[in-house]
Amino acid sequence: MSEATPVTTVDAQNEKPKLRKSDRTRIKIIDAFERLLLDRGIEAANVTAVAEEAGIAKPLIYRYFGGFQGLVQACAERHHLWTSDQKFADQINSADRETRLSGLKQIMVHGATNLRSRPVALKILAYHLSGNTEVTQALAKVKRKLGHRALPRSEDDPRFRDPELMPVRMVMYAATMYMALRAGSDPDFNGIALDTKAGWAKAMGMCEQIFEASARAAIKAKKSRKSK
Repeated sequence: MSEATPVTTVDAQNEKPKLRKSDRTRIKIIDAFERLLLDRGIEAANVTAVAEEAGIAKPLIYRYFGGFQGLVQACAERHHLWTSDQKFADQINSADRETRLSGLKQIMVHGATNLRSRPVALKILAYHLSGNTEVTQALAKVKRKLGHRALPRSEDDPRFRDPELMPVRMVMYAATMYMALRAGSDPDFNGIALDTKAGWAKAMGMCEQIFEASARAAIKAKKSRKSK
């Protein structure tokens, strides 16, 4: 069970889920970490500052999270950072290429759109890319750990790792993630307001068009090479 996942009991009198004290403490600590992250930046969100913000003894952070890296991981898991939505797994494992392309395109847009709507996740990811510090080293370890959980069935499927489509996937994933980050910090992107619903839809529509055109060109080139 994840440290970020609360365990509940049932209040017999009110018949409502009731968090255990330990889970309330975990949530309190993560909430404090997120407040510091949003108000003062992740540089200020060290173990001492988090304990002070949460109003708890510092050793409790080590007890429940094992230290700063565990706290970062719990926060990343809460916001589904570096994990993929399983809802498209069947599509990208399909034997039909058109279905797989549709699934890959939806994952690309879905992931960026979800990230754009989560300010804490944006802060963590932006800082992860900002330099080599104790915090970014912890984030890198968390990313490697959580990244292995993303779409496990699909990652093992050779169709998902089609060498012709891999470059297209990588470039378009980078483009959409960049736009999500820009939406939270500098949303005016070549005249498109990424922080508005219409602007975001326009940008993602462009990305979908480029992805589909590039993917089909790669597939056509592969077929052409085979026919020679």
